[in-house]
Amino acid sequence: MSIAPELIVRLQKNDQEAQRLFWSSQWSYVFAICAHILGKGAAATDLAVDVLTAFMFDYVHGLAHPATAKAYLRLMAVRRSLQKRKEQRVFVELQNWETLVEEGARTPEDQALCRAAMPRLEGCLSRLSPNAQQVIRLSYTQGMGNNRIAELLGVSKQYIGKLIKKSLERLRRCMEEPIPGEGRKGEGS
Repeated sequence: MSIAPELIVRLQKNDQEAQRLFWSSQWSYVFAICAHILGKGAAATDLAVDVLTAFMFDYVHGLAHPATAKAYLRLMAVRRSLQKRKEQRVFVELQNWETLVEEGARTPEDQALCRAAMPRLEGCLSRLSPNAQQVIRLSYTQGMGNNRIAELLGVSKQYIGKLIKKSLERLRRCMEEPIPGEGRKGEGS
Protein backbone atom coordinates (compact mmCIF):
# COMPACT_ATOMS: atom_id res chain seq x y z
CA MET A 1 0.00 0.00 0.00
CA SER A 2 1.41 3.39 -0.97
CA ILE A 3 1.79 6.38 1.30
CA ALA A 4 -0.87 9.03 0.73
CA PRO A 5 0.62 12.13 -0.94
CA GLU A 6 -1.28 14.29 1.58
CA LEU A 7 0.57 12.57 4.41
CA ILE A 8 3.91 13.37 2.77
CA VAL A 9 2.91 17.03 2.38
CA ARG A 10 1.98 17.13 6.08
CA LEU A 11 5.30 15.50 7.00
CA GLN A 12 7.11 18.15 4.99
CA LYS A 13 5.35 20.73 7.19
CA ASN A 14 6.53 18.90 10.36
CA ASP A 15 2.95 18.06 11.37
CA GLN A 16 3.29 15.94 14.55
CA GLU A 17 0.02 14.07 14.01
CA ALA A 18 1.22 13.15 10.49
CA GLN A 19 4.50 11.93 12.01
CA ARG A 20 2.64 9.64 14.43
CA LEU A 21 0.41 8.34 11.63
CA PHE A 22 3.39 7.79 9.33
CA TRP A 23 5.31 5.95 12.05
CA SER A 24 2.43 3.65 12.98
CA SER A 25 1.54 2.90 9.35
CA GLN A 26 5.11 2.28 8.13
CA TRP A 27 6.80 0.66 11.13
CA SER A 28 5.95 -2.96 10.32
CA TYR A 29 6.87 -2.47 6.64
CA VAL A 30 10.31 -0.98 7.38
CA PHE A 31 11.03 -3.39 10.24
CA ALA A 32 10.15 -6.37 8.01
CA ILE A 33 12.70 -5.24 5.41
CA CYS A 34 15.41 -4.73 8.03
CA ALA A 35 14.61 -8.02 9.78
CA HIS A 36 14.68 -9.90 6.48
CA ILE A 37 18.25 -8.75 5.87
CA LEU A 38 19.59 -8.57 9.44
CA GLY A 39 17.42 -11.10 11.23
CA LYS A 40 14.88 -10.23 13.89
CA GLY A 41 16.54 -8.57 16.81
CA ALA A 42 17.95 -5.36 18.19
CA ALA A 43 19.95 -4.52 15.05
CA ALA A 44 16.84 -4.64 12.84
CA THR A 45 14.80 -2.67 15.38
CA ASP A 46 17.44 0.03 15.76
CA LEU A 47 17.90 0.33 12.03
CA ALA A 48 14.15 0.55 11.38
CA VAL A 49 13.96 3.40 13.90
CA ASP A 50 16.89 5.15 12.18
CA VAL A 51 15.33 4.76 8.71
CA LEU A 52 11.93 6.08 9.75
CA THR A 53 13.44 8.98 11.69
CA ALA A 54 15.79 9.94 8.87
CA PHE A 55 12.98 9.78 6.35
CA MET A 56 10.59 11.90 8.43
CA PHE A 57 13.04 14.59 9.49
CA ASP A 58 15.59 14.73 6.68
CA TYR A 59 14.66 13.04 3.42
CA VAL A 60 10.97 13.92 3.22
CA HIS A 61 11.86 17.58 2.68
CA GLY A 62 13.80 16.79 -0.50
CA LEU A 63 11.18 14.41 -1.89
CA ALA A 64 10.05 15.91 -5.20
CA HIS A 65 7.31 13.38 -5.96
CA PRO A 66 5.23 12.25 -2.96
CA ALA A 67 4.03 9.20 -4.92
CA THR A 68 7.58 7.78 -4.79
CA ALA A 69 7.79 7.92 -0.99
CA LYS A 70 7.13 4.19 -0.43
CA ALA A 71 9.78 3.15 -2.96
CA TYR A 72 12.27 5.61 -1.47
CA LEU A 73 11.55 4.35 2.05
CA ARG A 74 12.10 0.76 0.89
CA LEU A 75 15.36 1.72 -0.83
CA MET A 76 16.60 3.43 2.34
CA ALA A 77 15.76 0.38 4.45
CA VAL A 78 17.43 -2.07 2.06
CA ARG A 79 20.60 -0.03 1.57
CA ARG A 80 21.09 0.71 5.25
CA SER A 81 20.38 -2.90 6.21
CA LEU A 82 22.90 -4.21 3.71
CA GLN A 83 25.48 -1.72 4.95
CA LYS A 84 24.78 -2.74 8.56
CA ARG A 85 25.11 -6.43 7.66
CA LYS A 86 28.44 -5.71 5.96
CA GLU A 87 29.65 -3.82 9.05
CA GLN A 88 28.57 -6.68 11.30
CA ARG A 89 30.39 -9.22 9.13
CA VAL A 90 33.57 -7.13 9.15
CA PHE A 91 33.37 -6.84 12.96
CA VAL A 92 33.00 -10.62 13.32
CA GLU A 93 35.86 -11.19 10.88
CA LEU A 94 38.07 -8.79 12.82
CA GLN A 95 37.26 -10.66 16.01
CA ASN A 96 38.34 -13.84 14.21
CA TRP A 97 41.58 -12.12 13.17
CA GLU A 98 42.24 -11.18 16.78
CA THR A 99 41.62 -14.74 17.96
CA LEU A 100 43.81 -16.12 15.19
CA VAL A 101 46.64 -13.73 16.00
CA GLU A 102 46.38 -14.35 19.74
CA GLU A 103 46.36 -18.12 19.28
CA GLY A 104 49.68 -17.79 17.46
CA ALA A 105 51.12 -15.78 20.34
CA ARG A 106 52.92 -17.96 22.86
CA THR A 107 53.32 -15.72 25.89
CA PRO A 108 51.02 -13.20 27.60
CA GLU A 109 53.38 -10.46 26.40
CA ASP A 110 52.99 -11.64 22.79
CA GLN A 111 49.21 -11.69 23.22
CA ALA A 112 49.24 -8.13 24.58
CA LEU A 113 51.34 -6.99 21.62
CA CYS A 114 48.89 -8.68 19.24
CA ARG A 115 45.91 -6.94 20.85
CA ALA A 116 47.69 -3.60 20.62
CA ALA A 117 48.44 -4.15 16.92
CA MET A 118 44.86 -5.06 15.94
CA PRO A 119 43.61 -1.49 15.23
CA ARG A 120 46.66 -0.91 13.05
CA LEU A 121 46.09 -4.19 11.20
CA GLU A 122 42.42 -3.28 10.64
CA GLY A 123 43.49 0.02 9.07
CA CYS A 124 46.06 -1.69 6.88
CA LEU A 125 43.52 -4.29 5.74
CA SER A 126 41.15 -1.52 4.68
CA ARG A 127 43.85 -0.25 2.28
CA LEU A 128 43.73 -3.50 0.30
CA SER A 129 41.32 -3.96 -2.58
CA PRO A 130 38.03 -5.65 -1.64
CA ASN A 131 39.12 -8.72 -3.60
CA ALA A 132 42.44 -8.92 -1.74
CA GLN A 133 40.70 -8.45 1.62
CA GLN A 134 38.32 -11.30 0.80
CA VAL A 135 41.14 -13.64 -0.22
CA ILE A 136 43.21 -12.83 2.89
CA ARG A 137 40.21 -13.42 5.14
CA LEU A 138 39.31 -16.70 3.43
CA SER A 139 42.90 -17.86 3.74
CA TYR A 140 43.57 -16.80 7.33
CA THR A 141 40.22 -16.71 9.14
CA GLN A 142 38.51 -19.54 7.29
CA GLY A 143 41.67 -21.62 6.85
CA MET A 144 41.01 -22.23 3.15
CA GLY A 145 43.82 -23.28 0.86
CA ASN A 146 44.66 -21.54 -2.41
CA ASN A 147 42.95 -24.29 -4.45
CA ARG A 148 39.66 -23.94 -2.57
CA ILE A 149 39.72 -20.11 -2.73
CA ALA A 150 40.47 -20.22 -6.47
CA GLU A 151 37.63 -22.66 -7.01
CA LEU A 152 35.26 -20.54 -4.94
CA LEU A 153 36.13 -17.30 -6.77
CA GLY A 154 36.48 -18.85 -10.21
CA VAL A 155 40.12 -17.87 -10.75
CA SER A 156 43.41 -19.75 -10.98
CA LYS A 157 45.29 -20.90 -7.89
CA GLN A 158 48.37 -19.09 -9.22
CA TYR A 159 46.41 -15.84 -9.19
CA ILE A 160 45.37 -16.48 -5.58
CA GLY A 161 48.95 -17.29 -4.58
CA LYS A 162 50.27 -14.08 -6.17
CA LEU A 163 47.47 -12.01 -4.65
CA ILE A 164 48.13 -13.37 -1.16
CA LYS A 165 51.88 -12.80 -1.50
CA LYS A 166 51.42 -9.24 -2.77
CA SER A 167 48.76 -8.47 -0.14
CA LEU A 168 50.88 -9.77 2.73
CA GLU A 169 53.79 -7.65 1.50
CA ARG A 170 51.52 -4.57 1.43
CA LEU A 171 50.26 -5.38 4.93
CA ARG A 172 53.84 -5.76 6.21
CA ARG A 173 54.88 -2.41 4.71
CA CYS A 174 51.78 -0.72 6.12
CA MET A 175 52.38 -2.15 9.59
CA GLU A 176 55.99 -0.91 9.49
CA GLU A 177 55.03 2.67 8.56
CA PRO A 178 55.61 5.18 11.37
CA ILE A 179 52.46 6.08 13.27
CA PRO A 180 51.56 9.76 12.73
CA GLY A 181 52.25 11.82 15.81
CA GLU A 182 54.82 9.42 17.24
CA GLY A 183 58.44 10.43 17.01
CA ARG A 184 61.15 7.93 16.18
CA LYS A 185 63.49 6.78 18.92
CA GLY A 186 66.44 9.06 19.22
CA GLU A 187 64.64 12.12 17.91
CA GLY A 188 64.87 15.04 20.27
CA SER A 189 62.02 17.39 21.05
